[in-house]
This record gives sequence, C-alpha cells and structure tokens, in this order.
Amino acid sequence: MLIDYIEQFEQPIKIETEYNGKTLNIADFYLADKEQSTLSISNFDCNNGSMNAYLRENAIDDALSMRDEGCTTILIDDNSCIYAYYTILPSEIILSDDDICKCLHISRIATSKDIQRKGLGERLVRDIFNIAKRVGYRFISLDSLPNKVTWYEKIGFIPFEDINIQLSFEEINEPSICDLVYMYFDLQDTESLKEYLAG
Repeated sequence: MLIDYIEQFEQPIKIETEYNGKTLNIADFYLADKEQSTLSISNFDCNNGSMNAYLRENAIDDALSMRDEGCTTILIDDNSCIYAYYTILPSEIILSDDDICKCLHISRIATSKDIQRKGLGERLVRDIFNIAKRVGYRFISLDSLPNKVTWYEKIGFIPFEDINIQLSFEEINEPSICDLVYMYFDLQDTESLKEYLAG
C-alpha cells in the first residue's frame, strides 16, 4: 500500500529556513498524545479556511479510518506545534486512450501564516517529489487555486490545459472545485533534462 511505503521514508527533514522540525503521519501524532495534538491542530492557521478546516475536522478521522482521502503528513517543531502539512494520494494521469500513468496527487499543502514566503512550501513540494520517485510515480498532480498558479509554475508545474492530458479523478466534475487549476509535474522529463545538462 502506498501509505505504508511512504511512512517508511518519513524522517526529519532539513528545511533551509530558520524552521527545523520533523515530519509525522497525523494519525501517529494524534495517537501519541491526543490532548497535545488536538491543541496543536486547533492552533494551526494558514489563512485558508478550507485547509484549516480539513486539518481540524477531517484529517485524523481520515487517517485512522484508512479512508481514501490520502496520507496527511505534518511538520512539527520541538514543542509539537504544527507549522505545515500536506496530504497526498495515489491517482492516475491519462496521456492518451491507451496510456495511463500512475501519479501522486497533492490534495492539500499548507504552511502556517506566520512562516509563509520563506521557502518552506517549496521544500515540502520537493520532498513530495522524492516520495513519488521512491514509489515509482512519474507524475505529480495537484489542484491549484487560481492565485497560486504562478507559484506552482515557478517550481515547474504545468497547467493541464497546456497539453492533452487528463486527470483521472472523479472529483473534477464537482461544481464546488470547478474554479481550481489542475496542474502536473513530470519527474521523468525533469530527470532527463538534468542528465542532459550534466552531460
């Protein structure tokens, strides 16, 4: 199972800002100290009501019930304060009628409002790239808010409308998320470019 495989690789990550911490699966964090984790979760604020609500109201239940909502990983400091989280899940990208590729879908990624614009979000995306490589996924996909598209493009994501690719996700037809921009990152092309440049 993808989530079990991902958990094998969860280790403290070195963040190239002043904020260092460790990553944990949210279920493990909750089960280790329910009172402290509940307080930490309720104190998290990324200035996005939907992202805050998911972490506070659904993430633990999803993790404990093994729902197909993905694997939520949190980044905590030495005082168990959460300052970032992401949720990833396996999906597929349809390249053509007979060519379907596995992808890792970032369904949520958020950093605390107090430390935004310091490189942590990009570092978390890079860590997700490494997870995808370890489990053999070529593509990373996500649903971006329109005001975040430029940020994702700077990292290398491409909007789906730029090429003939479809995301194989039932939710994309729900009207509540129709304003999102579906984007992807191709790890294979990035690796080929690095090899070529290293030459």
